[in-house]
Amino acid sequence: MPTENTQKAETFHILFITEEEDGEDGLETINRMEEDDSLVVTSAAASENSEDAPLPGSFDAVVVDFGGSFPENMNRMISKLNFVPADEKRMVLGAVPGGASADARHSLLRTGFDDCLVEPVSSLELKRRLEWFYQAEKSAGDLLRYKSKLEQTFGYLDRYREKLSAAGKELHEERRQLNHSLKQISLMTDERKRLKTRIKSYGKRITEGLEAFSRILSHLIEIRVETNRGHARRVADAAIFVAQQMELGEKELETLQKACLLHEIGMLLLPEDLADKENPDFSEYGRDLLHQYPAKGADLLESCPGLEKTARTVRYLNECMDGSGGPEGLKGRNIPVGARILAGADRFDELRFRDSEGRMDGWISGLEEQSGTVLDPLVVHYLQKYAATRLAADGSDRIKGIGIHQLAPGMTLGVSLFTAGGTKLFSAETLLDTAAIEKIIRYNREYPVNETIYIKA
Repeated sequence: MPTENTQKAETFHILFITEEEDGEDGLETINRMEEDDSLVVTSAAASENSEDAPLPGSFDAVVVDFGGSFPENMNRMISKLNFVPADEKRMVLGAVPGGASADARHSLLRTGFDDCLVEPVSSLELKRRLEWFYQAEKSAGDLLRYKSKLEQTFGYLDRYREKLSAAGKELHEERRQLNHSLKQISLMTDERKRLKTRIKSYGKRITEGLEAFSRILSHLIEIRVETNRGHARRVADAAIFVAQQMELGEKELETLQKACLLHEIGMLLLPEDLADKENPDFSEYGRDLLHQYPAKGADLLESCPGLEKTARTVRYLNECMDGSGGPEGLKGRNIPVGARILAGADRFDELRFRDSEGRMDGWISGLEEQSGTVLDPLVVHYLQKYAATRLAADGSDRIKGIGIHQLAPGMTLGVSLFTAGGTKLFSAETLLDTAAIEKIIRYNREYPVNETIYIKA
């Protein structure tokens, strides 16, 4: 193959081998080759002693001139070429006479020669064959490299195919497991629905049972404890009205109603002679027992699942806004709102029961006396409104509702007056003058008061 230097000079180095160094045919061929500047020819005689022979590896091609006795001397000539390595990839050509038969040339090629040159040898033909040969060698090398890369690529492809197959099996198994899991989830969902239905049914039954139990207790309290039958129901009606005015939620309303119906359950644990809570002849011990009945009743209710919140409302029934109550001495807003409403409604009904004449003035004034000390002023206000709207429907108590623009000096408030933010402006029984009316109007601009103001007719 042309070396780097010969390629740059566009020359080929040729080793020309003849049977005899001074053969005429060989010399003539060599002379023709040397006339071409692109061919550098080195001649050598074939010899069985190869110690002094030139190294074929330093040449681009080896041309063996078999002479005119070809093919008779072919085997003998080839036997003398032992200095040409069989594994050396150099182009080896045989120069044969023009009369050599095709079979003879084919036999020469079968011995390992790359091609045959027919005398007379043309330097142009030799160069073209060398170019074709090495171009073919290069193409063969490229083909081998591409084939190797292709085999490597197919190897990668086979491995990827194996991995893909394994991944497909894993995916199939995961899909199977997923389908199994989905079936299990579906079964669990169905079971969950059935359980929810059963739980809902049980919850409904428990609720119904709890309500029935509460009714039984309420009825028992009404029969055994209440000196004024219907007290718990009236307290509940007033308390729910107040709670709605204060915009409590449905759950809080349900808890408050149960607390109202059961707030005297602790009285069942007291001696019968303490049933009258207003009896002035009680001993100090009796008054202490009476004061503790809400807490004892709450302890009893807490033992019943579902009535825990009701028990909390009942427990703080005797707490006072100024902190003087019990059992824990809570003060102001620290008292649960349900307990504040229950305390006000309970006291309101007691005032009604004590008033032999049934006059609303007495109820309202009684509430006013305890407003801010024992009772929540806002609760008192709504209880007064309850009395004016629910209990004075027949007009016997001479209280009516008017708008702010209808106020006039000389009118008397039948119900205490609060702003929407809970600030108390005037108590019930307040005689309105011009300054009071102007104050109401001024506050209404910044802190709106109730739309309806209740006055005595």
